[in-house]
Amino acid sequence: MICRNLLGAQFLLVDNFTKRLSAINLLEDSTVNSIPAILPVMIFASFQKEETDNNINDINIQIDLNGKILTSIVVRVDFNPSPVSKSISNSGVLISEPGVLTISVIFNQKVLARYSVNINSSSNRIG
Repeated sequence: MICRNLLGAQFLLVDNFTKRLSAINLLEDSTVNSIPAILPVMIFASFQKEETDNNINDINIQIDLNGKILTSIVVRVDFNPSPVSKSISNSGVLISEPGVLTISVIFNQKVLARYSVNINSSSNRIG
């Protein structure tokens, strides 16, 4: 399986008429006002089937901060039709310290794609 696209945003909107996706507030290097903070994260990924892949596969979307797993979501990818796109919503992740937030797409214990951003705090104190 090939992960063709991966991005993180605060909001993903799908137009009912055109079925086109809009990403609002892409996750880029950012600064939160204070820590801890809740950061809304929505994920878009598109996949292409390889010859050896099954028509239906489970992938793992993992979000971590400084290497510590914050959440892990299993997503079913059905290649009927192919290629396939997935939008994954998340109620938000807890940012407990400044650092690198990484979204990983994992299939058969292999990382297919990664999306990383730096998270900074405008406040030096925690809480």
